[in-house]
Amino acid sequence: MRSIFLALTLLFCTMASAEPVPSTADAVANVLRLGGKVEYEGGDSSLPVIKIDLSRSEATDQDLETLGAFKHLQALDLRMTRVSDAGMGHVGALRTLKQLNLFRTVISDNGLARLQSLKDLEVLLIGGTKITDRGMSLLEPMSALRKLSVFDTQVGDEGARKLSRMASLKIILLDRSQISSEGRSLLEAALPGVSFGESVI
Repeated sequence: MRSIFLALTLLFCTMASAEPVPSTADAVANVLRLGGKVEYEGGDSSLPVIKIDLSRSEATDQDLETLGAFKHLQALDLRMTRVSDAGMGHVGALRTLKQLNLFRTVISDNGLARLQSLKDLEVLLIGGTKITDRGMSLLEPMSALRKLSVFDTQVGDEGARKLSRMASLKIILLDRSQISSEGRSLLEAALPGVSFGESVI
C-alpha cells in the first residue's frame, strides 16, 4: 500500500511540475511581444505559421521555449539576438525547419550539436558566431543542406575537408573565415559547381 501511495505521489508531483504546452495563439503573442513577425501559410492566419522573424529582437534562450507550438515552421530568423547554445535544444526540436539564420548570435559548436536533428534543413547561416572546424562534422546529418554561411568564423581548412564530403552543398559563404585558397580549391574539386557567393538556389 505504501509503495502505491509513493508512486501516486511521484506521479502527481511530476504532472504538477511539467511545463504547460503553449498554444499557437500564445506562441504568436510571444513573438509579437518581442517585436518579431510571423508569416502564415498562404498568408492565411487560419493556416499554420511557417516563418518567424525574431532578428534584432530582445529574444533570449527562454523565449525560444514557445517555438514548440509551431508544428509546421519552415523558416526561423534569430540573427543578431542574444540566443546561445542553451536555446538550441528548442530550435533542434523544430524538425520541419528548412531555413535557419543564426548570424551574429553567440552559439558555439556545442549549440550546433543540438541542431543535428534538423535533417531537412536547406539553409544554415552561422556567420559571425563561435563555430569552429569541430562544428563542421556536426553538419553531416543535414543531408539536404544546400547553403551554408561560415562567414567571419574560425572555420578553416580542416572544416573545409569535412564540408567537402557534403555533396548537397551548392553555396558556401566563407569570406573572413580561416579557409585558405587551398581549402577553397579542395571544396571546388569535391563539390563541382559550388559557389562562394550569394545566388538564388
